[in-house]
Amino acid sequence: MIDRKIRDGLAAWVEEKGYREGGLLPSDLARRLDVEPEQLSAFFSLYMGCSFKEWRKRLRIKDAQKMLLEKPTLPVSRVGYAVGISDHSDFRRQFTDVTGCTPSEWRSINRGVLGWLRLLFGKIKVAVGNRVRL
Repeated sequence: MIDRKIRDGLAAWVEEKGYREGGLLPSDLARRLDVEPEQLSAFFSLYMGCSFKEWRKRLRIKDAQKMLLEKPTLPVSRVGYAVGISDHSDFRRQFTDVTGCTPSEWRSINRGVLGWLRLLFGKIKVAVGNRVRL
């Protein structure tokens, strides 16, 4: 029952783009979902295989990837701010942790049809110089 409550609450939170809210702690989200913080933490460990913070980071970066493609003239710093990461260097670090390249590099590599295919279907290998990027 609690797992379903958390799952449904998280789905609604993601749909509302709640992950863009800066400074949100897992305990804040637990309160919004009307569950104990320990229950939320256990849910993430058991069903998501990562912490809330890691999951939120991945959501933000996925959102940033979409924004980088949809708005090619929007400065990278504004993309980070829009997805809830207000510090540019922190956004760059988190983006690189998730994707393996900086936001600017990612945007250059993924312009056009290939970028949209990646977002829709997952990882596609691309040769970049003498390196292969996923």
